[in-house]
Amino acid sequence: MIALNRLSATIKQGQGLRIVDLHKDLGKALHALDYGGELRMSETAMPSSEAQRPTKPREPIPADTIFVGNKPLMAYATAMMMHFQTGVKELSVKARGQAISRAVDVVEVVSRRFFAGKLNIKNISIGTEVVGEGDDIRNVSTIEIRVELLA
Repeated sequence: MIALNRLSATIKQGQGLRIVDLHKDLGKALHALDYGGELRMSETAMPSSEAQRPTKPREPIPADTIFVGNKPLMAYATAMMMHFQTGVKELSVKARGQAISRAVDVVEVVSRRFFAGKLNIKNISIGTEVVGEGDDIRNVSTIEIRVELLA
């Protein structure tokens, strides 16, 4: 009940919590009610500015690199074609984890459908990155496919 009271007080006061934070508070309150318990004040969600972990500075992304992630395959294929339209002859396609198969598909679709054999796969590098901190350290597979446009 404490979580519901805090949630309603937050809404009435108009404090700067985002909708995501309100949704988390409501979810915890409903979960506690379902199981007949109450939430302590320490279990309620903090505003997102306090909940975020400090981030490490990222390395700048090279201009000739496309990182493949969760977007649709054609989004990356379009990015590759646009890159080659600028006049650059080489491109690096990188992915890690479950996106590796999508990266391979992107290169194959672009080379077979759009450039019809005018792309040469120059180099394929595979490796492993250590990701996470503390107890959450894990190994993630990586791939880099270096592609060049034949004249």
